[in-house]
Amino acid sequence: MNNQQLDTCKKYFWNKLDDKTKVDINNLNQDLYFGPLDDFNFSSVADNVTNNIDEIISNDCYYDSFCDQILESLPDDLSEIEYQDIYLLDKKFMANLILGNELASTLYR
Repeated sequence: MNNQQLDTCKKYFWNKLDDKTKVDINNLNQDLYFGPLDDFNFSSVADNVTNNIDEIISNDCYYDSFCDQILESLPDDLSEIEYQDIYLLDKKFMANLILGNELASTLYR
């Protein structure tokens, strides 16, 4: 996938998150990269974030590069040629898109 396609996927999943979870993800990254935040319970916030993300990415999804869209499931009538344009988005990949590599590897071991 190229950067534009990755951006499309990231925006799709990021937009599914509620505002509190987005703020929590930003705070987790801030805490992880720049040191502890005052009165911030990393473990508790991390549990809430992973629970919310797990609800969003409970199943594998697919990215159709020809149509530039995310598919929650694959149509049954795809031809072999159409399959060439489709990428599997597994839970680990989606978590990396949403959280970034470092935070995703910290929360999803």
